[in-house]
Amino acid sequence: MWGIAMIGQCRLHLFEVIASNSNFIVLDIDHVLSGPDITVLETRQSSTRGVSMKIYVVEHLDPECGPWSTLEYITIAKESTDAGAMFCLSSAPIDLEIPESVMTIRGFNVDHRSVEDVYQDRKDRVCLLDPAAKEELQPADAHAFDIFVFGGILGDDPPRDRTSELRKKGFTGRRLGPIQMTTDTAVRVTRMVIQGQS
Repeated sequence: MWGIAMIGQCRLHLFEVIASNSNFIVLDIDHVLSGPDITVLETRQSSTRGVSMKIYVVEHLDPECGPWSTLEYITIAKESTDAGAMFCLSSAPIDLEIPESVMTIRGFNVDHRSVEDVYQDRKDRVCLLDPAAKEELQPADAHAFDIFVFGGILGDDPPRDRTSELRKKGFTGRRLGPIQMTTDTAVRVTRMVIQGQS
């Protein structure tokens, strides 16, 4: 079972519930937590039929969160939650000013660590959506990957290829075709390919 929790006043992005009693025991990527200071906000059962819950991660590569990014993140969070998936904004600077209109959206999660640090023990299950990848994303990839990473800059025109910063980290890449997409559109298309088959 996956979910979202608060530890004190800090919102935790993703966790796995090990035991669901009055003192939730939570397995984060790095450690196990338990106790009354943990408030579980939402839990969801993992997907069935051999396909695990999908996580869509936008690696935030800009120093600010502008109005366009704000709208994209709201859309991604809402649509991912409705589809039974999780959404996380990673690499968010500690001093990044994220509008309250985003922070209060159900399904929006923030992690200040890089995607490489968050998923270092599941790197083989991470797919980088990369316009320069040699292989197209296919429905069969739903069984190969659980985490789909986007650079947060897919809408640049002309493309600046800042996805190269993520490519260097060695994640397996897939492409969504030759057309440049906004980040929310890229996540939506990925979700349709990966989850639209069930």
